[in-house]
Amino acid sequence: MIQNIIRWFFDLLCCYYLYFKLLNFKLSQKKYAILLSFIFIGEAFLFNFINACLPLFAIPVFVLLNAFILTLVTKIQLTLSLLSFTISLSVNFIFLAISGVLIGFALLPFFYGNYNLPYALIQISGGLLELLLIFLLFKIKRLRRGMPFLYQIGSSATGFILSCFILLIVTIISFYDSIPDMQFLFLLIALFLIGLLLYCWWRFRITRDYREKLRQAELRALQNELIEKDNRIRKLEENNDALAKIIHKDNKLIPAMELAVCEYLETEATDDDTRKKGEQLASGLKTMAQDRKGTLNSYRHDEHTLPVTGVCVLDALFTYMQQRALAQNINFSLHITGNIVKMAEDIISVEDLSHLLADLLENAMIAIGDNEVRSLSVCLCHDEDTSTLEISDSGNAFDVQLFEDFGQTRHTTHKDSGGSGIGLMDIWKIKKQYRASLHIIEYTPGTSTFTKKISLVFDRKNHYLIQTYRRNEIERVHMRNDMFVLQSD
Repeated sequence: MIQNIIRWFFDLLCCYYLYFKLLNFKLSQKKYAILLSFIFIGEAFLFNFINACLPLFAIPVFVLLNAFILTLVTKIQLTLSLLSFTISLSVNFIFLAISGVLIGFALLPFFYGNYNLPYALIQISGGLLELLLIFLLFKIKRLRRGMPFLYQIGSSATGFILSCFILLIVTIISFYDSIPDMQFLFLLIALFLIGLLLYCWWRFRITRDYREKLRQAELRALQNELIEKDNRIRKLEENNDALAKIIHKDNKLIPAMELAVCEYLETEATDDDTRKKGEQLASGLKTMAQDRKGTLNSYRHDEHTLPVTGVCVLDALFTYMQQRALAQNINFSLHITGNIVKMAEDIISVEDLSHLLADLLENAMIAIGDNEVRSLSVCLCHDEDTSTLEISDSGNAFDVQLFEDFGQTRHTTHKDSGGSGIGLMDIWKIKKQYRASLHIIEYTPGTSTFTKKISLVFDRKNHYLIQTYRRNEIERVHMRNDMFVLQSD
């Protein structure tokens, strides 16, 4: 009897050790270790009794009871505890058989033919040898971390089935008191073969999980690299957009400055030193203007003198745009009402106003293209009530989708010739910044010299109004809430 109790005690000790090692779990409180020692002793007596009375139910009850106890101790799911303890018990029986064979070979020379053996001492020796073998098992580098894949419920069916076969063989061996030697040898060989399969499965799963972790690590590395590249691309795009906006603005203003300097040098009011320095400055500005494809092939004096705004940058810009219009045979007119200097001081900055005018006039000239009627008019008005900027042209009508995209997505009417859509986005940005109202009026064909007029009214109302004869056509794509479409007369 005592040897059976010792055997059950060592089975419990080995199974619990295997359980914690397979799950790579460590007890955080020492009180559980003391408690488990008392549980081992109590269970050893209990299962010695169950095995004597109901040997067929000893192993199933052993698995269920200890899986439940381990669930309470470790707070792990019962299904995981049941799976892990079943595998632990099967591995325990494999090493029990190995230790039994080794002990048998070790004692054979001393007790050959003698059946009066010290079974209690043999059980203790076999239990200690089994513990040593299991301890050495987890010193193998690949098996050191146990079976972490057991936490993936449903992925260890093969190991569970192999373990059940091992437990079935052990139940058959322990149920029959006397088994013929050949049958016992057959069952023992089957036990070792299934144990070998269980070991191969263990190594295979660890290898597969290791490769999967490597693959996931590579994927994470690639994802991080892609995220980093996306961030770099985004920063480059932001920098490119910022530079493109600067270049877009300079493309109009630098040629205008070059023209203003040349005009100044043509006057007789400059002395030799000033003229020499001015010519050097003009040469540099001309080079920059040529780089931006904004230089004029020739300068022509127009019979129609433009009114002066009193703002140097604006006057230079209007003169430059007049020269470009003359070069393209476009009738250019400028109307000034009120104090524009006051407008530049109180309503909108000179930089933003010149930027706005340059973009609007550039777009108008492009829209005119090869049309027969070639007219372009600018009107700047400032009084006590309001300030207004109006650009009228005889160019092609806007694409219907442009009304919907204005200020939201880039939209260009001359992509083939290098248009980027930055101009329209900048116009909307300035409109939004000053909360100006944008009015676009499309004239019915044949009713006016001009085809459309764009007005920016600095009234702090931030409206967006379209007055057109194509209302029905625009309404088909009209989705935005801030746009109002009216039918023109």
